[in-house]
Amino acid sequence: MPKLECEVRNCAFNYDRFCTKDGITVDGPASRRKRETSCHSFMSREIETLNFEFAKFGVDSDGNNEVWCDAIMCVYQQGDRCLADRIKIKVVGGFPSERRNHTQSASSVDETMCQTFEYKES
Repeated sequence: MPKLECEVRNCAFNYDRFCTKDGITVDGPASRRKRETSCHSFMSREIETLNFEFAKFGVDSDGNNEVWCDAIMCVYQQGDRCLADRIKIKVVGGFPSERRNHTQSASSVDETMCQTFEYKES
């Protein structure tokens, strides 16, 4: 399973820049660019504040998570899984000050993206 880094600071599953959810789904079946993908598992901490309180207890000892992926044009996608060793989820765009801090907030799934996505040339 890949190591899953999360730079979406307000995701309910983000704890210390790692994802604590057992598994995530990356969307983007027609994606040709990173910003056309998204983390379908994103959940705003404002919506699920209780999840954050327990997130730190859900961190896998090795920090690895299952990643299902439907971005079929990514070089790391095989079947319905991601085969990359490390995956980074981040926010599309953002304010310069947030980019300097390397952590950003999203208000919806559509504002997240898979930074690891690489387009597979046919």
